[in-house]
Amino acid sequence: ITYLFRTMSRTAYFEGDDRDLKDNMIQTPAADNYVLVTHGLLMRIFCMCYLRWTVTEFEEVWNPSNCEIWVLQKIPDKGTYELAGRWRASPYGGSFVDVKFGKNKNEAMFEHMKRPLVSRRVTPGAPDALDS
Repeated sequence: ITYLFRTMSRTAYFEGDDRDLKDNMIQTPAADNYVLVTHGLLMRIFCMCYLRWTVTEFEEVWNPSNCEIWVLQKIPDKGTYELAGRWRASPYGGSFVDVKFGKNKNEAMFEHMKRPLVSRRVTPGAPDALDS
């Protein structure tokens, strides 16, 4: 997953003693597509880390159903990805629908949750530090 974060964001979020990984990244061209096959909880954790959701936002997002496909689509000219939604295939093509969100799984996800945020304001030690 560390490799996936690095190649998707092209930033040094994770620094460490991993020269082999860095050397391979330099020699390996960027991929057009990534596929992450995982359980629902890890999918939500990945989105929480990449899109920088708060704990409250994370808890409002429902786990995907079995074999559900969530798509992070590359934003042209930015080098980052946005959550396009759940892919619903059909005989006539297919489309994106919103990720299940809210108490009844039918609320619209906030737009700021679909793109990675540069930063979030956190007051260390505050009771709601991770909820804003």
